[in-house]
Amino acid sequence: MTSRVTGFIAGGMLLAMTPCPSFAQSFTAGMMQLPPVEFPGARVPGVPVTVWYPSKAPEKILRLGDAELKVALDAVPTPGRRRLILISHGSEGSDLQLSNLARLLARRGMVVVAPRHLGDSFDDKSAHGSSRQFGGRPYQASYALDVVLKHPRLSKLINPNQIGAVGYSAGGYTTLVLAGAKPDRQIWIRHCQQPVKHGAACPVGGWLTSLGLRFFDDWDRPPETRIKSVVLLAPFGAMFDKTSLAKVRVPVLLFQPEHDDMLPNAFHGEMIRDALPRKSDFRTVPGGHFIFVQPCSADLAVAAPKVCVDPPGVERAKIQQRTNGQIAEFFSRTLRDK
Repeated sequence: MTSRVTGFIAGGMLLAMTPCPSFAQSFTAGMMQLPPVEFPGARVPGVPVTVWYPSKAPEKILRLGDAELKVALDAVPTPGRRRLILISHGSEGSDLQLSNLARLLARRGMVVVAPRHLGDSFDDKSAHGSSRQFGGRPYQASYALDVVLKHPRLSKLINPNQIGAVGYSAGGYTTLVLAGAKPDRQIWIRHCQQPVKHGAACPVGGWLTSLGLRFFDDWDRPPETRIKSVVLLAPFGAMFDKTSLAKVRVPVLLFQPEHDDMLPNAFHGEMIRDALPRKSDFRTVPGGHFIFVQPCSADLAVAAPKVCVDPPGVERAKIQQRTNGQIAEFFSRTLRDK
């Protein structure tokens, strides 16, 4: 699969929505795609960024390849200062990968920003397996926050004291780093030397031990203190332990699939849960690693069964209906002005 739809549904390693009773869904989901955001002084392409926000304009079907989104494209936002949620997609995914969650949050009155990570997206894999993949992701996510907080239109919609983040798979790694974690390459190397099933966490070809990854050895990026709470979905955790997670002090909601063969629970979700200095809200859901990406069309299910097809009895749409509502409730509870 080479179209944008690949990133829309996939993102490996790394919905029909019904309102929860406690929410009145009084907004439609506005959506805009910003011009590619250029990094000052960087000799790299711009970062595509998609933003969702509450509106009153009617939603219409937006067709993207074989997929459809119901949004109010470029609609007038509903005024007000609102929570801002950053989304970091999985490896080789896209800014649209968790768009069903983003639309739900917008309908619940939140602004959502999702960058497409340079070199680690469906249309650009040039950074995969390099320091630019793991070092670049947190910088790009943080810079996306800068962009929307300075945007002449969007900045008026945001309460800068109410910012949260969601990370899926490799985006979970990204979100933890933003929250204060310090990745350690040696932890990853030791993990990959164990005689266990590593899933997709351990690369082949020896680049993990041979590559000079400066950002592991001399990590000098301060935590993203603007982020006040985070949600992790099947997060990549092979570079963390209690020491490297010691500075993650914000509230954490962590969802882990029961049968994740890409990032086995014991070395990722459960490890993060047990190593965090502050007790997280840890929940398991049926299904495998891709349970958090939106349901596929029939054609995509044939083209990418590993991503699209769930085990018998696992209803992805219903699971996402529940988890996305719980995520909205978590941010409403943890992102409050004091």
